[in-house]
Amino acid sequence: MGGVIGDPLQDGKFRTSTLRNIAETEPYMRNGVFNTLEEVVDFYFSARVPEVNRNISMEVTTRETPLVLDDKTVLVDFMKTLSDR
Repeated sequence: MGGVIGDPLQDGKFRTSTLRNIAETEPYMRNGVFNTLEEVVDFYFSARVPEVNRNISMEVTTRETPLVLDDKTVLVDFMKTLSDR
């Protein structure tokens, strides 16, 4: 958002879309790199380096306890309930 609105404090931030009908809108992410919600959940809960470090808290980007398979399944199942069907 920083480049769009001209505010360097917003660098590395972006608008997020709604989760409504998320199970119906594959592929996922801004570049369509993931085909399933499971892949998206794996991405968000894996250790990764932020693209823009200066506005990111490392406490938020690292987890001491990773999600286990049951947690991931419950999260994906919940997102699938956010459908109009």
